[in-house]
Amino acid sequence: MSSITLRPATLADSDAISNIHYEALNKYHVFYGAFFQRHPRDIIRIGNRGAIQDPGRTVVVAEEGGEIVGFIIYQIANSNSNKSEDDTRDGPPLPISEPKEHLRELWDRFNERNAEMDKYKEEAIKGQKHYGTFPSIKPAECYLLTCSLEVLQLMVHPSHQRSGVGGRLLSSALAKADADSAPTLVTSSAEGHGLYLKHKFRSLGKTWPVDNAQWAGEAAKLDSNLRPDFVAACSDLYEEEDCMIRQPSFRSS
Repeated sequence: MSSITLRPATLADSDAISNIHYEALNKYHVFYGAFFQRHPRDIIRIGNRGAIQDPGRTVVVAEEGGEIVGFIIYQIANSNSNKSEDDTRDGPPLPISEPKEHLRELWDRFNERNAEMDKYKEEAIKGQKHYGTFPSIKPAECYLLTCSLEVLQLMVHPSHQRSGVGGRLLSSALAKADADSAPTLVTSSAEGHGLYLKHKFRSLGKTWPVDNAQWAGEAAKLDSNLRPDFVAACSDLYEEEDCMIRQPSFRSS
């Protein structure tokens, strides 16, 4: 493998980033695409362009031979800040990711676990004081805040997975967190769990299983356009999410 280089993303990278994002999640598009008014490819494309343009988020790409092969998106959060209006992880959906109206109630139930996961993450950093300096936070306020870095997306193209790209990208974010003495939070998929453990993350003590096949069956009962082949295509889909935390290096010892 040739040398991997990291650099900040630019808007010109948005198509390459979105292609990696789409391909990395390819097996889930049949499931999630059934719920939304827009196609997952469009949601991903618009969302990633927004992330690159958002001053509150950092997007870093990994290149090999001039080709983008992975990316990471992270943000700094503090206990007094409100969630970004562009945050698509939970809460009221953005227009780009609106569910179909007849599936809205089902989609809301599907996402109920997000509120519980947020509580776990908030409790994990509760009471931890910040000793570094984030550019967006006034120095006088730092001692009063509970600050953390949260990894929002870490994606590697399928052709480059398990080659060290994800580790390089994650390490770049962790270096920022360590420099600012901040804990790092992530909601890990089952596929990424080993990578985070390798980088000294620990589970907050609970995992959230997602039985996609069951939810697909419920969606099919509410949408006559979802034929039996949709349910069959989702029969082997299953996800498991885990909230994890890594303390900065000075707190890890």
